[in-house]
Amino acid sequence: MLLAFLRDKADLRLRTPDDVAKRIGIRIIGTTTSSHNIKPALLPEHIAGDYQTIRANLGFVNGEGIPRKLIVTSPGMREGKTTFATNLATSLSRAGKKVLLIDGDMRKPDVAHLLNLPEGLRGLREVLLGKEFSQVVYSVASTGLDVLVADSHNGTDGYELLVSPEAHERIDIISQNYDHVIIDTPPILAFPDALVWAKYGDGVILTSFAGQTTSPELKEAKERLIQINAKVLGTVLSNVQPDQGYYRYRYSRYAQSTQSRKVRRRARRKLLPVESTESDADDSGTT
Repeated sequence: MLLAFLRDKADLRLRTPDDVAKRIGIRIIGTTTSSHNIKPALLPEHIAGDYQTIRANLGFVNGEGIPRKLIVTSPGMREGKTTFATNLATSLSRAGKKVLLIDGDMRKPDVAHLLNLPEGLRGLREVLLGKEFSQVVYSVASTGLDVLVADSHNGTDGYELLVSPEAHERIDIISQNYDHVIIDTPPILAFPDALVWAKYGDGVILTSFAGQTTSPELKEAKERLIQINAKVLGTVLSNVQPDQGYYRYRYSRYAQSTQSRKVRRRARRKLLPVESTESDADDSGTT
């Protein structure tokens, strides 16, 4: 029993919203449900509900609605940031908002892959170099979402492009045509790009992954953002067990019995599960 107690004390991984609140003291914007221990047929409904909660909480942060330019990052790799950014943008677009999703990770872009966009698309680097935005933006017909992809072949000069005097101005001009701009960035403890992007945005969301992200990592990521006066809105904890989520009781038999078939059909509109198809150093698992 003593060894088990010491092992648990030494385990710094975050697993539940309570862990985040007690160890970090950062606002919890919401959670997303793990695909483990849940029937596959129920997962889309759970994911849709998760993102409705996240959207609602984001609107309450300042009392002024969801910020226009949202930066999404994570402490380290494989912590769900790209899946979260893509799902949040899709959820907002389905809710009738005009949304632009920017893959701001020029070192390891994954957005195009997650959305099954045509191969060979380019966008962000070209815009930062002065190309007309309308010539490179890609519109997803099924959702109305606009996407500005990144090209992994240009990762070496990505940082230099971001810190150029013209880059911030160009992103601001693009953002004026949208209700919301969601920007997926590299991990904050791995590369300086996320800190540059954080200065562009109206708020930063830190994603964390239950059972993987540790409390020192999340705390350090938060402190780095605070040091540059970035506005940290809070964290979204992904891969949470259904009975430990933000609204754990909505998964009870009562909640399932009161939903109409029509509501269930709407909830099943496609969003990516937490364990996304991102294959390597960013997010986790398989669909």
